[in-house]
Amino acid sequence: NLRASAGAVAAEASVSMGAAKRAAKGAAGDRFVVVHTRIVFRKSPSTTADMVSVAKKGCIIFGTQELVDGQGWVQVSAAMCKEVGIVGGVAWVLMHGACVGLGDLLRPLHDEVECLEELLWRMSGE
Repeated sequence: NLRASAGAVAAEASVSMGAAKRAAKGAAGDRFVVVHTRIVFRKSPSTTADMVSVAKKGCIIFGTQELVDGQGWVQVSAAMCKEVGIVGGVAWVLMHGACVGLGDLLRPLHDEVECLEELLWRMSGE
């Protein structure tokens, strides 16, 4: 039965991927994907703060979402800062670029969506 098999695969993928991702999340914060062409890492949560790095579309950012002066920012995790070579271990990324004439810059990643994508990939036989 294809539906029963799909259910078993989904449950297996959810358990194995979910546990690993929860462990990683605890150490590095939430996960966000860059959805704009590129984003800027800044020293503080301000569009006028010094740039410390950039990331391209599709990159995964680890950190904690914060609301600063009415704007959504992600405070990048210390581990992520170290990984990308940001001196001082502090960086911030703007979530939505409306204040600078852009749209979405980052979107949260959700385990359930990734699980569904893996399930569909497995069922396709690729």
